[in-house]
Amino acid sequence: MYVGSRLRETLSRLDAASTTDILRDELAEAALDMGFPYMALVQHGGLPRLIDEAMVITNYPPHFVEFYVTNHCQVYDPVYEVSQRLDRPFGWDEISSLVDLTEIQLALFKEARRYGIAHGVTVPLQIPSESFASCTFAGPDPIEMNPSRLATLQIVAAFGFKVWTGVQKGPR
Repeated sequence: MYVGSRLRETLSRLDAASTTDILRDELAEAALDMGFPYMALVQHGGLPRLIDEAMVITNYPPHFVEFYVTNHCQVYDPVYEVSQRLDRPFGWDEISSLVDLTEIQLALFKEARRYGIAHGVTVPLQIPSESFASCTFAGPDPIEMNPSRLATLQIVAAFGFKVWTGVQKGPR
């Protein structure tokens, strides 16, 4: 599906990103190429999930991002909660079997669906000496998850995060 020359081309474009905006655009293009119109790469802040200490690259709809930040959704987001527990990519359809969802968490999912963020895959990320991060690929429709797609998402997410940490530190 995606493994091979297409993946190498994507990783080369990510590696060439010299700014956060370019990296966002390249990650968004890679996500779309894999069937996901939205992506969010988030380096999580300290506890209790301080949004002002987090770094975020996303192409999520701006009104949803505003809702998320204004309502402090990072404090109770079940995607974040599960990403802290697993060391592998997971589909959002797994979340309810891993945590007991509260009414406020279900309301967050309902609000996200209004913006076309209904189905997703999240890749937990950890680079030694860097804080925890995750990369989410999402969209309005379910997408078949198979080993090739999951492996590709994990590679793209990890590589994007590696490039991002380099961009944050300045010119390479």
